[in-house]
Amino acid sequence: SFLRKHDYNCSRNRVLHEEQIKAFKILPESLRTHLRCQVYLPALDPHPLFNLAQQTDEALMVSVVSGAMSELSITIGQDVFDYGGIATHMYMPVSRFLRYVCGDGGGQTVEVVPGDFISEAVLWVSWEHRGR
Repeated sequence: SFLRKHDYNCSRNRVLHEEQIKAFKILPESLRTHLRCQVYLPALDPHPLFNLAQQTDEALMVSVVSGAMSELSITIGQDVFDYGGIATHMYMPVSRFLRYVCGDGGGQTVEVVPGDFISEAVLWVSWEHRGR
């Protein structure tokens, strides 16, 4: 791609986040917002509320993408949150999967795959994690 060819902090073997792409910082804000929408909106599409919002309120979704979405790379075995911790984010895998363990460690294990959401309750209520 153009960014890799011109050595804009790109590697073929790793996921790049917005802050790692030097050229992204010099783009006009309107173009950065458009690019964020292209990246994040497809990931939100499986969620019924966000899917409806995309169809009915484009300005709302641009606001969500601009102000509430971020990327997080995690390693195998890394906990994203702890049992009993205060929830601050909803998570959705976009590649591979997350493994959610119900309870404080000895409970059922569930795979959270792209298109699924975890810790969604934090969007609606104060929430304490019931797994890890």
